[in-house]
Amino acid sequence: MNLRRSKITDTHRDVSRTLLPISCRLFLKRLKLSSVKTILFTAAISIFVEKDFGIMDPINIIIGINIIALFGANVGGAKKGLKSSISQVRERSKTYLQQAPPWLATFVLLVSIIWLFPIGAITYTLEYNVFRMPALIVYLICSWLQVLSYKQLGENYSQEIVIFKNHKLVQSGLYRIVRHPQYALQIITDVALTIALINYVAAPFVIAEIPLFIMRSSFEDKLMQRTFPEEFEKYKSKTGFMIPFIG
Repeated sequence: MNLRRSKITDTHRDVSRTLLPISCRLFLKRLKLSSVKTILFTAAISIFVEKDFGIMDPINIIIGINIIALFGANVGGAKKGLKSSISQVRERSKTYLQQAPPWLATFVLLVSIIWLFPIGAITYTLEYNVFRMPALIVYLICSWLQVLSYKQLGENYSQEIVIFKNHKLVQSGLYRIVRHPQYALQIITDVALTIALINYVAAPFVIAEIPLFIMRSSFEDKLMQRTFPEEFEKYKSKTGFMIPFIG
């Protein structure tokens, strides 16, 4: 048993060393870091992997780097969302759905970040990769599609449920298929992330956020219906709610 675990640990170490340079170049490039900074960042992670904390799982390393890259990509959107709270807003809805779903998703992210490190909560073995690897791929794809969905909103993007003075009904890009791709992708991303990490602490909170994001999407539908009566009715007939061709 100890020999088998030793082989698995050696495999994790080898995979970690192989994936680190590739994943760093792929994801840190999004942060526009210089070559020197990228090398230093990679070296820092490599050192951490070999520290007393133990061998850091290669899948967790990729997720960690992706989270850093996503943070860099979302900084601009966060600034724009902050600006929307103090200018150009015609209507701001008063509902618990303003804060509850985003805060819950943020909590899931924080728990996931803690779970990245070998804190002794779970021992990853190669058998788990049967479902961890597909979950990782789904997480990576959907997390960046979510960034795309925010960018496609352009000047209509806000972290809050608001109507701007010059608000437009976005019907292009991902919004040609579904009306709420950002929330659908948030749910899929969090579910995939939880599975990839085998994060049983975050799991109940991910389950709890699903109905909240659905309710928030429904609330926004009603707001758009009231703001753009005829235009939204036509748009609604051609798109799905959160799943293509459904709702």
